[in-house]
Amino acid sequence: MSGAAVTTVPRAACSRHPRAPPQPNEPVSTFPEPVLHLVNGFVLPIDEPAHIAGVAYPEIMSPARSQRIAGIVLLFGFVYLAFEFIAAMAWVDPPYDWAANYISDLGFADCAVVEGMRLCSPLHPLMNAGFLVQGTVFTIGSILVVRLMLPERWTRVLVGILLVISGAGTFLVGIFHQSLGLYEAGLNSFHVFAAFLAIGAGNIGIVLLGLLVLGQREWRGYGIAVLAIGVIGIAAGLLLLARNDLGLGIGVVERIAVYPLNAWTIGTGVGLLVKGVRDRRRFARARAAAATPSPA
Repeated sequence: MSGAAVTTVPRAACSRHPRAPPQPNEPVSTFPEPVLHLVNGFVLPIDEPAHIAGVAYPEIMSPARSQRIAGIVLLFGFVYLAFEFIAAMAWVDPPYDWAANYISDLGFADCAVVEGMRLCSPLHPLMNAGFLVQGTVFTIGSILVVRLMLPERWTRVLVGILLVISGAGTFLVGIFHQSLGLYEAGLNSFHVFAAFLAIGAGNIGIVLLGLLVLGQREWRGYGIAVLAIGVIGIAAGLLLLARNDLGLGIGVVERIAVYPLNAWTIGTGVGLLVKGVRDRRRFARARAAAATPSPA
C-alpha cells in the first residue's frame, strides 16, 4: 500500500467515546476486541489487509480521487459536440450539410467558395474554440486514464504518447483553422496534417488501450468497447485518407473517423464517475460490516 498512511490500533481506540471500565456485577461482553487498520483516515479490518469487498485498498484511496478527477475532466468532451451542433445550426446560406461538408468547414473563418462549395460559418470562432477545448480535455484526460488503467510503465508511455499526440493534433486544428488567409499562405497542409494526427494517433491509441486492459477483470468490458470503436475509427480514417466516401458523403465518413474519439472521451468520463460511486458504496458496506462485532 505505497503512499498510504497505515496505523494499527485496537478498535476501542477508534471510538470518540472510550469504553468505560465495567461496573461490579455488570456482564462483560464476550465479543473479541479486533485490531483495525487506519488507512488514510479510514477504518479497515486487519484480518483482510489486501482487499475489502473485492476492491484493493490502493484503488479505494488516492487512485479514487484521480479516477474522479479524470471522469470530471473527460466529461467536458460534451463541450465540443455542443459547439459543433450550435455552429452547424447557425449556417443559413446555404444550410450546413452534415453529409457533404467537412467538420472543419464549421471553423472556416471567411465566406468563400472552396472546391466548388460555398463556405460561410457565422459561428466559426465557437467551432474553433471547440477544437481547443477538445484537444485540451483529451490530452489531460488521457494522461490521467493511462495512469489509472495501465500498471506497466512502458504501456503507459506508449499509449499516453499516442493519445497526447491526438489531443495536440485536435488543438492545432483549432489554431490552424481554415481560412482564405491560410490557403493563400500555403499553410492549409498544417491544418490537414493536424487533423490526421488527431484521428490516426487517437484511434490507434484507444485500440491499444483496449487491448492492454482486456486482461484486467476490472476493465475487461471497457476494453472490448474501446477496442471496437477504435477499429471503426481506424477503418473510417483510412477511407477518409483515400477520399472514398462509399456513397455516404465525405462528412459522414469523417465523423465515423472522429466520433470514436468523442465517444471515448465522454464514455470514459461517465464510466469512471459511475465506477467511483459503486466503489464507494461497496467500501461503505464493507466498512460497516467490519465495524459490526461477530460472536466468538
